[in-house]
Amino acid sequence: MNESQQLINNLNCIIQHEKQHWDMLASKYIVPFLQRLDYRFDDASAMLNEWEDAHTDSMRSLQELGRILSNVWTKSKNNEIISPFSSSSSSSFPKSLKTGRPNLIIANHNNKLWSVLSLYESIGLTPRAEHVLLCKETTTEEEVECLLLRALLYMKSNKAINVKAPLYCLVWPEKLQARTLEKVIKLPSQSRQTQLYLFAVVSSDRDNGLSYILREFKWNASEENVNPNSGIHNMYARELDLLTTKKADQKPFVRLYEVKDNNTGKTWTIRRDIKDLEQTTSKIQSVCIRFNSSDIDWENTVKVLWKYHPCQADNASKENSKNIEKNMKNLKYSKDNWIVYHIDISSC
Repeated sequence: MNESQQLINNLNCIIQHEKQHWDMLASKYIVPFLQRLDYRFDDASAMLNEWEDAHTDSMRSLQELGRILSNVWTKSKNNEIISPFSSSSSSSFPKSLKTGRPNLIIANHNNKLWSVLSLYESIGLTPRAEHVLLCKETTTEEEVECLLLRALLYMKSNKAINVKAPLYCLVWPEKLQARTLEKVIKLPSQSRQTQLYLFAVVSSDRDNGLSYILREFKWNASEENVNPNSGIHNMYARELDLLTTKKADQKPFVRLYEVKDNNTGKTWTIRRDIKDLEQTTSKIQSVCIRFNSSDIDWENTVKVLWKYHPCQADNASKENSKNIEKNMKNLKYSKDNWIVYHIDISSC
């Protein structure tokens, strides 16, 4: 409810601005939220016009928001299986992953995130924001419950269609506060009535409360002969020259730097790549993000992710036209710019 109310507040604030800034404001404060429902969503202009026409009291606003979000979710391709996994004659998930119950995966402490990505790669599904919840100390019971509900509701809403179950993952439950974990432990038992959902818990601590409760559901990876394909590689650009050719329809772009990429020095390699891109086109904005340990400062990371954008406030109510125009000029920002993230994970 808090996120929905914030979205309503942002919508109300944006339509008070000059129309020439609507798209700019929406790209920061509206579009990212809706991309959690449909990663292809990138234009909120029609939504803003509808909102301006329907602008009314808070309860009606909530109903109108629900209608808009339902329309976006109905058209979503978030759970589309990547070819060659889309064939109806083959299973869309490893045979040893069981539907209608949790699957416990005990991952190496230093390799938890890659374990999750490999799972998605093996089923040909690109993980989106709706699929994975990375737990931290501030994660609430409601967030975990929403993740499980998404898994359940997706299958219920598609029960009349021949669909394959998307995988939803709860990662690092050991990071949850004790009182939150106690409540979360009860959730899996409430989901037994839906038979087809696919849900996994990924942990590096087999002794935490949730892992212990789910120990009978431990996933036996040895039953699978997983041959990773292009799932993970669809999430980033390994070759920079592809940005101007085959990947021209995918924005923003991500260049991932692993240990093997940086024998000549991580910083030097990233700076060289940024310089090469700047020589290719003038419409480029590069953002460098370094993960230097397994403890990620998410708040600071999010700020860095938005470095390229003229809107730098926490919400739309704090923005004004003068600052937006000033930042656009300083950043040489254009809607047609290519945003390239250079992400260094070599220390993770």
